[in-house]
Amino acid sequence: MNKLIKKPFSGQNVLQGGVVTRLRSVCNFNKLLVSICVFLFCLSCDKTNEASLTGTSWKLVGAVDSPTGNVKTKTGDMKVFKPQNCSDLRTEWGENWYGPSCDSHVERCYTLSFDTNNRITGYASAHDICIDYNIDYEKNKIHIHSIGGTKAGEWFDDGDLFRGILLIVQSFSFTNRELRLYFNDNKNYLLFKPFKPRRKS
Repeated sequence: MNKLIKKPFSGQNVLQGGVVTRLRSVCNFNKLLVSICVFLFCLSCDKTNEASLTGTSWKLVGAVDSPTGNVKTKTGDMKVFKPQNCSDLRTEWGENWYGPSCDSHVERCYTLSFDTNNRITGYASAHDICIDYNIDYEKNKIHIHSIGGTKAGEWFDDGDLFRGILLIVQSFSFTNRELRLYFNDNKNYLLFKPFKPRRKS
């Protein structure tokens, strides 16, 4: 009688174990795939945030007129805007000086802060400026519509020139180390370095 009782097929357990193992492998693979997709998505979000000028501030180094785009070329290829520091401006104006204190002026002179996607605040040579602009990050195009703020005293140095060039800027490029605003069919550009404005007390 015992011989007639069939033993359970041992291969059935092996088969079931193999299916379970495969299912677990598929689940683990799917989890890994989802994790990779989430990671890549977050990475793309970070790159998008990095590729924006909003929230950044810059101080002018000079205007570069070298066709090669290299600042470190022959002398005269880069124009440094005056005043270079507050003491120069106070010396030129003497008793007529009515601008900000030396320390604040040195920091603020020829600066731009990209507050939003269409508004820039900054400083020329003697006064605050407010700029309305449009920007296209895909084509690296930028167009400044208007610059607000008084022009009084800007013509004594290069403040008026600074404002005039900003109005004809056509395109841009930037990294975490520099900003370039191109004009004159991209043959010239304003070169800026990162700037951290002081918080108003």
